[in-house]
Amino acid sequence: MELDHIAFLPIRKHDTLMAIIMLGSRKRVITSASIQPYGNLADLISITLEKADAIQKTERHLSEMESLASINELISETSDLQSFSSTACQDPSNHWQVQLNRRFVR
Repeated sequence: MELDHIAFLPIRKHDTLMAIIMLGSRKRVITSASIQPYGNLADLISITLEKADAIQKTERHLSEMESLASINELISETSDLQSFSSTACQDPSNHWQVQLNRRFVR
């Protein structure tokens, strides 16, 4: 496809180039006004990528906090270290244990 005019619009996430939108025209000159809607779209995509990343980080942080709260609860319920370790190892359904295992697997 032969094009007379081409414009490239970057899509970034946290200052990292993620993609490029390429606009082309055979007859008409590409002006700032003609690519403005596509520039807005590129900006919106960039913002959406950054927000999705922030949501993932928040969910990961929440999961870690839930694990710590579970550990804290278990510690406060047991009277000594031996009871704590036997309770923690015997019950694989402990949420914090599953989370810690996943963390070390990565």
